Amino acid sequence: MKSTPRDRLLEFFELTSDELDLLERLRGPAARFARHAEIRRAGDKVKGVFLLLEGWVLSSAEMPGGQRQVLKVHMPGDMLGSPSMVLPLAMETLTAVTLATIVPVPLSAFGVLLGQAPRLLAALFLSAQQERVLLSDRLAAVGRATAAQRFAALLVQLYDRLNRGPVDPGPVSLHLPLTQQDLADLLGITVVHVNRVLKSLVAEGLIARDRNDYRFDVARLRNFSGIPRREWIRNPSWFRPGGY
Repeated sequence: MKSTPRDRLLEFFELTSDELDLLERLRGPAARFARHAEIRRAGDKVKGVFLLLEGWVLSSAEMPGGQRQVLKVHMPGDMLGSPSMVLPLAMETLTAVTLATIVPVPLSAFGVLLGQAPRLLAALFLSAQQERVLLSDRLAAVGRATAAQRFAALLVQLYDRLNRGPVDPGPVSLHLPLTQQDLADLLGITVVHVNRVLKSLVAEGLIARDRNDYRFDVARLRNFSGIPRREWIRNPSWFRPGGY
């Protein structure tokens, strides 16, 4: 089942329409960004976060010499720029990979949610922890896996995030709207190395590729990558707003 932006908000809690409507009222007007447009640059003043409704966005850190390290691939339903909530100036640059639609959520909204919709705030908190787990998996892969395994892990991770429910047996399809430069900046390798990795995975029969469209067996590619399949909690029993 394909995931939608609202599914992301419902991933950890069965939220009510009143809770979801409150977030609608607190957020700003939707804005559209062209491909490659910057939504916010590192060093900009932090006024809030952004909810991604449509498109894909990259979060990246600016490195010395004009290089960048892509930290996260964002998909519809993701909250953008949340790590910078603890900073006066943004630490990451947010760039649209495709045509993207976002809505700003001011920092003041989180104070309102704390008092009026604590379950929704808890859902956003758990989403942030989910992001932390996925980043930890990527960091572990950078330290211990080959470039081919890291790319395989990326495909599996993105597929898992885009699709809810059990994985069908056999080959699946994934459209990856990232350039080889994007992949290089994400994996921490050169564009030339990316090309070699793609050719090696195709030659070994682990993936089939037609430009930005990939086909692969999820179980087989997951096994090759070494990345575990994460099972996320639902309606955690420990969450009881207003009491212990």
